[in-house]
Amino acid sequence: MSAADKEHIQEGGAGFQPAVARQAGSLPHEVVEPVPAPARIRVPLDDRLDWFALATLFRLTLRQHLHGLRLPLICSLFALGAVTAFLMRLAATTPLEVRDLELHVVLTLLPLALAPLAALLYASGMIRDEIDDRTLTYLLMRPLPRGAVYVTKLVATYLLTALLSGLFAVLTLVVVYWGQPGFWGEILPGRALQLVLLLALMLVAYCSLFGLLGLFTRSALVAGIAYIILIEGMLGGIDFAVRLATVMYYFRVLAVRWLDLRKGAWGINLAEAPGTVACVLTLLIVGVVATLLGAKKFSASEFGVKAPERS
Repeated sequence: MSAADKEHIQEGGAGFQPAVARQAGSLPHEVVEPVPAPARIRVPLDDRLDWFALATLFRLTLRQHLHGLRLPLICSLFALGAVTAFLMRLAATTPLEVRDLELHVVLTLLPLALAPLAALLYASGMIRDEIDDRTLTYLLMRPLPRGAVYVTKLVATYLLTALLSGLFAVLTLVVVYWGQPGFWGEILPGRALQLVLLLALMLVAYCSLFGLLGLFTRSALVAGIAYIILIEGMLGGIDFAVRLATVMYYFRVLAVRWLDLRKGAWGINLAEAPGTVACVLTLLIVGVVATLLGAKKFSASEFGVKAPERS
């Protein structure tokens, strides 16, 4: 290879070298000057939520819960509390017996059985209903984050459950205290509002937990009933540290503090029990954590939806 050929190859290969490595006098200035890298094209993504679509989903979720057999069933369950209180009220003759009736029916039957069952029926089925009705595909096709879809449906479920629980709790409280001294003012609305707030705080945890449970198993109803009986019912009533892991314990501590119940109710010693702020924060934190886990699980899950049957 001649020297001229080598120079030609080197001159051609210089185009693949950085401009700073080449001799300044070999090419004109406008060629030697470094060419800026092309700007990256960024496709703008709309991270904003479509609040109108979420409001529509909220309304449709409420309508879905208000139709079908769940609403009559839940109302019948809550009515059992009022009927039980009415029948037992007939035998109560002293204010002390009335306070015991409140403790056993309003503050035990409602929060330990009826309200958790209502939360279980609604929250565990809010996604399963969409699958069974073959409407989940239409939800997921909308330009909405999956997590926002789950949270919206859970909020609608919680509000309806809390509303029904509070309504029937007040009705049961009226049946218990009707005709007693201080009914207007002390009991209604004073004590009634405290009871509604207690149930609302408790249901924050229950609805979130049962909504999360419904994403993991098709047998959420059976698993939820087992949880209510074994964990909340049995462990929550044992006077050991294990009841600190139950929702019912924090509800009862708040009830003893707010409603001025008799000393030693449910074996709770207020000197050793958590304070009001700690109980409220615990219930709210459980609800928030379970909601976030449910939103993450829902976002990452693949759902098998039945295809419509051909005629």
